[in-house]
Amino acid sequence: MVQNGLIAALAGDEDSRRSLRDDVSDARREESDLISPDQEFLVLDSDSSQQWAIKSALKGQNLVIEGPPGTGKSQTIANLIASYMATGKTVLFVAEKRAAIDAVKKRIDAVGLGDCFLDLHSAETVRRRSAEPFIKALEDISSIPPIDYSVNSLDLSNSWEKLVARTKAINERRAPWDCTYLDVLQVAIESSSTVTSKFSISPEEVNAIKYVVLIDLRRAIDELISLSARDLLSRKSPLASALRQSRLQGCPYGSHLPDHHGIEPHEAPPRP
Repeated sequence: MVQNGLIAALAGDEDSRRSLRDDVSDARREESDLISPDQEFLVLDSDSSQQWAIKSALKGQNLVIEGPPGTGKSQTIANLIASYMATGKTVLFVAEKRAAIDAVKKRIDAVGLGDCFLDLHSAETVRRRSAEPFIKALEDISSIPPIDYSVNSLDLSNSWEKLVARTKAINERRAPWDCTYLDVLQVAIESSSTVTSKFSISPEEVNAIKYVVLIDLRRAIDELISLSARDLLSRKSPLASALRQSRLQGCPYGSHLPDHHGIEPHEAPPRP
């Protein structure tokens, strides 16, 4: 036991601690999208950060998961226990307080894996009736009927393919500004919730549009499109700043916006 690096690190051995810090698995955050449902054994809902922690642990990574109450720690532990069991491993789950064990055991029982959970926390009960948990587990296993889950498996695979495709779509950089949906969404989230004005074009403005005006507008739009996402969504970009602060306003073509708006239109050619 003294030779176990993890135990030595917990006991305060600095060499073991440094060794554990350097022992980092190659589990990637996006790895969950590459694993087909028939190779994943999560029994409860799990977000990407929780899945990353589970995949890292399954690869042998020593880790610590911290978080305030209600962030899904017991849910992650239950998923990790189920994943280990599916790969033929056993898990020793210990906790300082009984409430922590009950929180995980409740989730294990809810998904039908309670017969695989041997509760050793109540030492007095185990000493008096040590064989009872095993007898009950064997009885429960023998009463489980065969289940055809082929339809559920197909539905799960279809849902997984859709989710992976959507994840790829919202992270894909697109022309002409080489930005993703998430880049644009971030700007929208940072924008003010109040809108100071609405964009509208009056009949008089429509009638005043001439060919030379359209040419100049086309030139301005082409110039805007030529900007990259880095320039357009930059903190220093007047357009991005105006969008975030809801200060982007419309004005009659050819007029000048005040300086505090941060955006000035191209000068219009003289109207005939």
